[in-house]
Amino acid sequence: MKFLIILTGILIIISKLFDVLSTIKILNSPYQERNIIARKIMIKIGIKTTCWITWILIVIFVTYYTYKTILSENPLELYGFIIIGNIISIFQFAIAHYNHTGKNNTITKLLRKTIVYK
Repeated sequence: MKFLIILTGILIIISKLFDVLSTIKILNSPYQERNIIARKIMIKIGIKTTCWITWILIVIFVTYYTYKTILSENPLELYGFIIIGNIISIFQFAIAHYNHTGKNNTITKLLRKTIVYK
C-alpha cells in the first residue's frame, strides 16, 4: 500500500511538471491561459514565475499529504488518496498533452465545458 501511495504522489508531481513545462513552452501572453485564476496571477507576476511557484507549492503540498497518508490507517484516506491522486494525474497529463500537441483529448474537451477553462 505504501508503494502505491508514494507512486501516486510521484505521478502527481511529474504530471504537474509536464503541465508546467508545456505551459511555459506555448504561452506568449497570460491572456492565452484558459484557466482564469492562473491567468489573473500570470498577469500580475508573469507566466514563468506563476508556473514555477505553482509547481513548488504542488511539490510541498503533495509531499506533505503523501507522508500523512502513509501514516494513516484509515482505508478511506488510503484508497481515496490513490484514486483521487491518479485522477488528478490523468487530468494533468492530458492538459500537458494538449499543450504539447495542440490537439484536444477527452479530458481537455470536458475541461473546456467548465467555467474555469472558458
